[in-house]
Amino acid sequence: MFVEKEEKKQIKCRLCRSPKIVVKNGVLPAKILYDAVLLFCKEDVIKAGSNIEIEKEGGENIVFKSVGEMVSYSTHNEIALKREDIA
Repeated sequence: MFVEKEEKKQIKCRLCRSPKIVVKNGVLPAKILYDAVLLFCKEDVIKAGSNIEIEKEGGENIVFKSVGEMVSYSTHNEIALKREDIA
């Protein structure tokens, strides 16, 4: 697998917690496809597989990896995230 290195930069964003949970054929355990969605400015680009560290108010940092492709809307971009800093 080839992952292109990206320049580390700060961007303004909004983190929306909306996990996508899938249960296949009614059998548990459920699989979590993503943990959150990141909304950010049209001018910024986040590639699939990028490592993303978000600093919340109060100084807490959470680490995600982007899953899937960035989706562009007329007002913003968004990408799904999977939590990386917990087991």
